[in-house]
Amino acid sequence: MKYCTHCGSELVDEAIVCPKCGCATDSRPVANGSGEWNVLSIVGFVLSFFTEIAGLIISVIARKQILKSGEKGKDLATAGIVISSVKLGISILSALICFVIFIFMLMRFPVGRL
Repeated sequence: MKYCTHCGSELVDEAIVCPKCGCATDSRPVANGSGEWNVLSIVGFVLSFFTEIAGLIISVIARKQILKSGEKGKDLATAGIVISSVKLGISILSALICFVIFIFMLMRFPVGRL
């Protein structure tokens, strides 16, 4: 038997919350996962540095698999999603800036006047 660290009442060993005061106990539930790494999370993380879209897609798939199976690699999949999203946003923003500069240059210096 264990005891609540807040109110001192006696608890069963499996208790996560004290039934008397409602405070959480020190014990954490054990994950049901196998403890193995999800390979797609590693692949998605690495690909996020080279190809944004592939890294993003694979990292999202890996994160969904991890949430169902409880495997390791949730943080890697999340990092792959964040890195891919940021790089994709920067790429889109750069393309838009180049397009605006191109349009501005066409308006400023029309093709027929060269």
